[in-house]
Amino acid sequence: HRGRPEFDLHPAARRILTPTRYTAVTNYLGEWFRGCRAERQWPLAEVARRLGYRNVSKACNKLVRFERDGEVADDFLRRLAALYG
Repeated sequence: HRGRPEFDLHPAARRILTPTRYTAVTNYLGEWFRGCRAERQWPLAEVARRLGYRNVSKACNKLVRFERDGEVADDFLRRLAALYG
């Protein structure tokens, strides 16, 4: 098929690869924040609570998207940076 790789990609890889070049994008900032969270041994829900979210599930989804894909709103990133100091 035209424009498709010769191998099957994981769904997460499909999101970060361009359809024509298949160049991997690395999310250094998300990885760094995930490392900060791991050092503190905080689960996603703990970070969400410390950020002041009442809807912990929604905040966890935001955290996962940021740590995995690099998708983050400026306000959320500022709050997260302040939390980790």
